[in-house]
Amino acid sequence: MKKVLIIASSLLAPVLLFAQAGTASNLRTTLNVIIQVLNWLIPFLVVLAVFVIIWGAFQFVVSAGDPEKRKEGRDKILWGIVGVVVMLTVWGLVNILRNTFDISDDTPVIPTLPRVGGGGGGGAS
Repeated sequence: MKKVLIIASSLLAPVLLFAQAGTASNLRTTLNVIIQVLNWLIPFLVVLAVFVIIWGAFQFVVSAGDPEKRKEGRDKILWGIVGVVVMLTVWGLVNILRNTFDISDDTPVIPTLPRVGGGGGGGAS
């Protein structure tokens, strides 16, 4: 547990160091980085969990005569399903936080005022 706290505090060090100059901006940047990592990691882990489910189903079917192997297959299926549910829940919570706090990777569109009058430099020739 102590190692986890040390790692977490070292990851948040840039936010704490630059706390005086735009804390909201630094926090938003940090959250964007975390979201980008999770958006890459979650689909990979979901695919891995689905593979565990398929492997457990295969083990369950192939070892029809051995009750211990069947139990191992059933446990793999169960833990694979639990893993998929947990990961999709985390992904959903991240997206809820992203939409709630209006965190996005897009740069804001700055509106411009329309020009009044002609802007051409053409004169009579």
